[in-house]
Order: sequence, then C-alpha cells, then structure tokens
Amino acid sequence: MLTFVVRRLAALVPVLFVVAVFVFSLIHITPGDPAAYMLGPSASPAEVEHLRGVLGLNLPLYQQFGIWLGRALRGDLGQSIFMGIPVSVSIAQRLEPTFLLTLLAVIFMVAIGIPAGTLAATATAGRAGRSPTSTARYASCGGRWGSPPAAPRRAGARRAETPWPTRWSWPSPSSASRCRASGLGST
Repeated sequence: MLTFVVRRLAALVPVLFVVAVFVFSLIHITPGDPAAYMLGPSASPAEVEHLRGVLGLNLPLYQQFGIWLGRALRGDLGQSIFMGIPVSVSIAQRLEPTFLLTLLAVIFMVAIGIPAGTLAATATAGRAGRSPTSTARYASCGGRWGSPPAAPRRAGARRAETPWPTRWSWPSPSSASRCRASGLGST
C-alpha cells in the first residue's frame, strides 16, 4: 500500500508541473499589458516601464516562471489587480460561503437520496416503490441528463449491445418503447 501511495504521489509531480506551466502560459497569453492595465490609460510610458520592472515583467519568461512557481509553492499567490488585496486573502474570504454551500448540498442530497433509496429497495410493490425506481430508470434510459456515453456504431454490431439509446437525445415515445422492449421500462 505504501508503494502504491508513493507511486501515485510521484506521478502527481509531473501533472502539477504541466498544470503550472499551463496556468503561467494563460497569464502571458492574455492580451494587453498588466502594468498598463493596473495604472490606467492616463499613465505615462515611464510609469508603465517602472511598474513592469517592479512586477518583474521585463525579465525573461523562464525567470518569471521560476519566481512565480517559487512564490506559489510558498503560498504567495500575488496581489489581485482588481481588488488590490493579496489573492490568498481573497480566496480565504470566499472559503466560508463555499463550504456552507457544499455542506447544504450534501445535506440535501443525503436527505433525499437515502430515503428514496431505502424506499426503492424495501417497497418493491406499489406506487411508493416504483416511484424512485421509475425515476432512475427514466433518467438512465431516455433522459439526456442521465444517459450513459454513446456506444460507437460498428459494422455488424447488434442493437442489443446496450440497453440505453446510443445517441444523446431527449426522451421520446420511441426511446421509451425501446427501453420497455429491452426490459428496463415499467410494463
């Protein structure tokens, strides 16, 4: 188990490096000069050049990347251009509402999912047992939001390979009849 964890962590390093290069590239691909944007249209070229020097934007890209990566690894994400505060402070301000929203979603999911699953598993007969099961079958058999990925069409492939429609579409009477014919729909 320890070997598995070490291998997974070792595989994480190149992925994080590629992501860092991608994010850094996005910063430099965007049009416009950040220094000119920060100072506004009334800034003189000398002021823009001075700010470029302070921000390190006049250094070669590999040096900028090294400085940026070193600061990011230490947790210094820089200064927000729009808000004028450190980015880490801006992120910290939004952590509490994000956590609360996530917690509310999990509570809602558990409050609906566990009773519906229990009802579907225990009450197999009658309307109460068929309702959650039918909803799940409808969503997975014909609904666009729950359809499994489309299977590729091959020469000589049988239609009965998958019990769901092999193209993404809204539920229609024909897709419902196909699901019933394959034994998934209610009779």
